[in-house]
Amino acid sequence: MDPDEHMLFDATSSEDSREEPLTDTDQPTLWATSYDDAGISLTHQYSAMDDNESTGCETQWLGEDLFVDTEDLPMHELPVSNASSAICDKERVISDIESIFESMLDVLHTGGDSLTLFLKSRTQVQPVGLARGRLIRFPGRTADEAWRFTVLIRILEIVHEALVTDCVISKREIYYRHPALFANQAVVDRYVDDIAFTFSASRSLLNVSAAAKGLVTGDLTVLKADGVSIYKFNDPSGHLIPSIEDGDVVQTKAERVLVVEKEATFRSIATSKVWELLRHSSIMVTGKGYPDLSTRIFLHKLSAVSSMGNLTIPILALVDMDPDGLSIMCTYKYGSIALAHEGDSVKVPNMEWLGIKSVDVFPLADPEPEVPQTLNVHQTEGLLSLSYRDRRMASRMLCKQPHSEDDSYNELKRELQFMLMLNVKAELEILESRDDGLGLWLLGQLSTQDGVRLLSNTYIRK
Repeated sequence: MDPDEHMLFDATSSEDSREEPLTDTDQPTLWATSYDDAGISLTHQYSAMDDNESTGCETQWLGEDLFVDTEDLPMHELPVSNASSAICDKERVISDIESIFESMLDVLHTGGDSLTLFLKSRTQVQPVGLARGRLIRFPGRTADEAWRFTVLIRILEIVHEALVTDCVISKREIYYRHPALFANQAVVDRYVDDIAFTFSASRSLLNVSAAAKGLVTGDLTVLKADGVSIYKFNDPSGHLIPSIEDGDVVQTKAERVLVVEKEATFRSIATSKVWELLRHSSIMVTGKGYPDLSTRIFLHKLSAVSSMGNLTIPILALVDMDPDGLSIMCTYKYGSIALAHEGDSVKVPNMEWLGIKSVDVFPLADPEPEVPQTLNVHQTEGLLSLSYRDRRMASRMLCKQPHSEDDSYNELKRELQFMLMLNVKAELEILESRDDGLGLWLLGQLSTQDGVRLLSNTYIRK
């Protein structure tokens, strides 16, 4: 087998493992080149299923003509199927792991000086076919290198066992198999993703999962493949992001998916009168900051359904107007180098930026950075100054290039330049402190986005 393809065991010269940090940097890297994987096959069809729940269209805040009755909305029934390609890929991974151990036995039988494992680097994007990474040897030149080798071999053994027995194991379970050996959870997290990247496989193909941290609420029902289990996700307090697997069917009447950066904002919206009006025609998701893999895969599947069914279900990002907020949105939309091996299955290319933007904070401001700005006291109330870290992150993001520049990317660049020029940033909470509040601002934005469904901008106060 070509050592540059899917092998970990190789004698290729590369960087010494001692140069590598033990855990991943906590600074996300955006807009990575990724390897294509099998993707997800989703079909879209209309279903005549009845929905007997109340529409929740109370009119304490809004005119009665603002939303159509949810019974008039088509039910989208979305079967999930990717079984055949997944089986083939898992068999390949099993074969590759067994080849590694067979090669190690050959070295021992022939009296070789050392065992060497090769890991591709996730920190640099390389042309296809170029195996660049680090070598981990046993016996190592240091005790630390020998420990790394032992950790890697043990994780490979556990992954192989999970694949052969067709059992999904969590990264947390792997850690608790040998907590003294692994030292902390971050070690397991790092090497599981390194192994997946080296095999050019997604983490799910290793039968390894991570506990979800993201939350979802709204018009969403998942029918499990067993035909018996039904899960609804309409509790305003939120549910953990579900794992949608082969054979499952997703049912929804949602006309939009709202992706919120922070859990506090998610809960604020979910407990508001506004959400009473939106929840029967919307899905709301939060990744609680930088999203985990489960949240990104979940949103990708909803996005794929929209494009394959020729039905536009907008996925709208609601993030802070600061470099971190925009970085989080780009992680959803363009992906990250650290998980480039997951391919397009973790990207949401059709995500749109709902806010907040400079025009939301400064209603009369021109977002073009070269236009001089004059701010009054009222406009600057609640704004924050950029930190050194913020300015450094914004500058780095301006140097990054996604695969293709579109209008949304150009808008993002303008907003970053705006922040740098005025040395300001704003969090979503700034809208809560203003007269209209976050809820009414959100409805105003959705009125512009939806057009057809939102027929009135008449706000009726409590």
